[in-house]
Amino acid sequence: MTTERCKVQQREYNAKYRKNHPEKCKASDAKYYQANREKVLARNNGWFIANPDRHKAYESIRRHKDRGFIVNLTTDQLEAIMVAIPNCQQCGIEFSNPRFKTVDRINDATVMDARTIQIICWRCNIRNYWEQKRRRNT
Repeated sequence: MTTERCKVQQREYNAKYRKNHPEKCKASDAKYYQANREKVLARNNGWFIANPDRHKAYESIRRHKDRGFIVNLTTDQLEAIMVAIPNCQQCGIEFSNPRFKTVDRINDATVMDARTIQIICWRCNIRNYWEQKRRRNT
């Protein structure tokens, strides 16, 4: 029990240190990455393959935030939505590979939440993009 408590305390200390010293940590992380690049890439690729829905959810949320959207979903919530939907919500095709799933905003609002998204295949998402672009130009 004391060992587990020590681990928790160490994690808390590490998190606090990283928060208070971001420059040192960034430099240290970069140095480690350069020295262990192949090992890091192999570990990351293994995780991506083992957790495709989680990876897709994380990346979708990150990209939407980077583009200025207000995201009212956590990675866990979006992952749960993606796992629960086995077929494209537009064309009905079954997702044979989780990489084919994409998050589509139903409307162009700047808020992204469970009510304003749908999980569709990449073909439907591309088709929606071009149809929307065509409507804007006419």
